[in-house]
Amino acid sequence: MSDPYRDDHRPSITQLAKLDAMPPLHARAEWRKAPTAAMTLGTALHAAVLMPEEFERRYVRGVQVDRRTKEGKARWEAFLAEAGDREVLDPDDHDAVLAMRDGVRRCDAAGYL
Repeated sequence: MSDPYRDDHRPSITQLAKLDAMPPLHARAEWRKAPTAAMTLGTALHAAVLMPEEFERRYVRGVQVDRRTKEGKARWEAFLAEAGDREVLDPDDHDAVLAMRDGVRRCDAAGYL
């Protein structure tokens, strides 16, 4: 699924900082790198806390299957077909995002902000 934030052609504050710290061609190469696991988790958390409908629309909790077996491969393919264009989060990561979201919701100061 496309990420509107990362698909925006305008540079982010992080990208501008890289542009300030390195030659322009190196900075552009950095911009094109795929998101890391931490970035994906952070983006999912952002959506879960600030845009819950977007989180539900965009992410799905993965399933634990042994993809080395024929049955496991079939279950995984069926899961991916059902997931559609939603991004699959590792079950542990998905659970961690929901736990962090719930922690933010319980925090009075975060609710105020």
